[in-house]
Amino acid sequence: MHPLSPTDPAQVGPYLLLGRLGAGGMGAVYLGRSAGGRTVAIKLIRPELADDQRFRARFRREVSAARTASSAFTAPVVDADPDAPLPWLATAYIPGIPLDEAVRLVGPFPEPVLRILAAGIAEELAAIHAAGLVHRDIKPSNVLLALDGPHVIDFGIARAADDSVLTAEGAILGTPSYLSPEQALARPIGPAADVFSLGSTLVHAATGAGPFGGGQPIEVVRRVAAEEPDLSGVPTGLRLLVAACLAKDPADRPTPRQLVDSQRLEPQPPGTWLHPALVAAVERSAAVLTPTLPPPLLPTMELPPPEPELKQPARRTLLYGLAGGAIALAGGGTAAYLTFGSDKSPATHGSSAPTRKLTDPDRPLDTTTIATALWTVPVSDPIAQVVGDGDSILTVDAKAIRGFDRDGKPRWEPKAAANSIMPTPVIGQVAAANGKGYYLTWEPKSAGTFGLRTSLRAIDLATGEVSWTFTNASVTATVGAVCGVLDGAVYVQVTGSATGSPGQQMFLWAVDTATHDTRWEQRFPNVGLSTGRLAVPTTGTRLLWEMNDMASGKFTLQGLDTQDAGNSVWHQPTPGTTPDSGALLQPFTDGPHSSAGGHLLYLADRVYAINPADGTVAWKSDATMTYQAVVANADGSTVFAAGIDYKTLSLRVQALNATDGTVRWAGTLPAGPMITNLGAQFADDTLYLWLHGKVWALDPTTGTARWTYTFQASNLALTVPLWAGGGRVYGPTEQGLTAVAATGKA
Repeated sequence: MHPLSPTDPAQVGPYLLLGRLGAGGMGAVYLGRSAGGRTVAIKLIRPELADDQRFRARFRREVSAARTASSAFTAPVVDADPDAPLPWLATAYIPGIPLDEAVRLVGPFPEPVLRILAAGIAEELAAIHAAGLVHRDIKPSNVLLALDGPHVIDFGIARAADDSVLTAEGAILGTPSYLSPEQALARPIGPAADVFSLGSTLVHAATGAGPFGGGQPIEVVRRVAAEEPDLSGVPTGLRLLVAACLAKDPADRPTPRQLVDSQRLEPQPPGTWLHPALVAAVERSAAVLTPTLPPPLLPTMELPPPEPELKQPARRTLLYGLAGGAIALAGGGTAAYLTFGSDKSPATHGSSAPTRKLTDPDRPLDTTTIATALWTVPVSDPIAQVVGDGDSILTVDAKAIRGFDRDGKPRWEPKAAANSIMPTPVIGQVAAANGKGYYLTWEPKSAGTFGLRTSLRAIDLATGEVSWTFTNASVTATVGAVCGVLDGAVYVQVTGSATGSPGQQMFLWAVDTATHDTRWEQRFPNVGLSTGRLAVPTTGTRLLWEMNDMASGKFTLQGLDTQDAGNSVWHQPTPGTTPDSGALLQPFTDGPHSSAGGHLLYLADRVYAINPADGTVAWKSDATMTYQAVVANADGSTVFAAGIDYKTLSLRVQALNATDGTVRWAGTLPAGPMITNLGAQFADDTLYLWLHGKVWALDPTTGTARWTYTFQASNLALTVPLWAGGGRVYGPTEQGLTAVAATGKA
């Protein structure tokens, strides 16, 4: 426990605070005591998150889950106020030490202790699952070692096992090294996911490291999904049990009750199960349980009155994202959390910091100017995507397609699309606009049959009338994307199966906007963990097709000729040392995000400009990091690229000459509390960057931010529901669709 700082509150609810126990992504954890002497652990939410109504809803779910799961091996909820100015949750204080800290102190655990650990955590998982919950974030830091056994804590991302948000397509939630394969692959999550995480936690306790190694989180996630765990350091007597927990197929894993039954412990000699050094640490943590009187003893026994309002903690840059902590790619809130922190706030544009060169990558670009919304119109369901043509805006959500004019007035009645497919992080968006709006829907093939029929619909943005529909009746699809429009064709990508063809395949269709039929179709095998992404440039006759086989680690690029039935004219390995990083997370694949200056743009450890004729690299950027967003300006002369620098946990931005890749300007923005959902748009002589709902409007010639505005991050996998054009920027807020002027002023 650390002493309270001058910026910490003196009291939370009815509890006086005695010290700080720790801090995380959501806020700080304090030791508190009631007037009657009860000692509690209090999680106090950070001020910048308190105004986020979606976050409050998530925090209410955490409180509810923690209450529901309270048992002998959790920290029972004592009190909570999710509606307070700063929401808080108080649980019983458990004298103990986190498992990860324990391993650092005494090294790997011996087999008898590992068996107690396995049985204790499994007992708690059985209780959690019996309550209808899935914890989803079992990891060493969430296992507290006490004298009476292990305790599972932190229900911040727990959900009901039958929660539709939990099992939403594209949902990933958890911590990279301890994810289950179904979490890593954005598949439905059930109780078996916790068993997999338990297996990974046991490997950490046995070896001091996770079973899938370290490195960039996206690479760790790939190994979780595609590779076998390293169990060489696990004691022989436990190796089969741990291997069973780490089975790739959830159906092959034991249940928590089976794990408990398998660990019938032999009688042990008297003594504690913990190493003496850990016992001493636990006893030190228990010393705070005894109420003490302030010296000297005051005759009146009066305590100083609490302050009338909670002091606001000083701004802390506790940045958390894909570099560690918990990944959230959708479902109930696309978010990624890190357990790293810093007391230094990034410098902001306009501060007293010394003048830097335009090309200095550490040059601060941020601003304190916050834009004012022009209008907000209610939309009943979370918006997954926004596209438009300057005068009309099309929104896509789980139930309907909606049309608005630039002043926020509905242009037509919502078009029911209850089965419309939502965007996914792997292949891109499901709608596009180019004179008309184009979007995908998935419908049952016929009554009483299995499978979904894929339809591409063209809609008049002004009237909402569906001009034409294209359907391939032979294909039963599961996911898809409208990749872009080029030379009178809409390019569609879907994954599924075709009548008469065994196995899953990836299909590319060039749908003619005049004849409403396919110009050509290409098929690619979808074996194991392979994925594909089609990038459609602004001009030319070559498309960029990327194939990622996560099982083998092979990543390739192909140039497809639009004039030759989409056949490949060149085929080669992807450039770069981390080819999957940027491509896997890039939300857009249409023209401005895929081409500039006659080159095709590809993101990996650098920005690569690909010659469409032969696939050679025309130029590459000088900076090495994980790029996740790219867009060109209106005339294609400048390429703007952005990515997360995981070493500094900041957002790095570059403007590159589209001809040779030389840096025109560079700089950095504060990543904030969420590091995911990164996207870029260019319109109205402004570069817009979206990072988990926060938008910066940057001057394209200098990179300095003109204004910022906070929209609502998508609740779907890494999608970026942002569109800019016609002097407006559109995105979702808690109240619905919101517009901000390009100037940032109302």
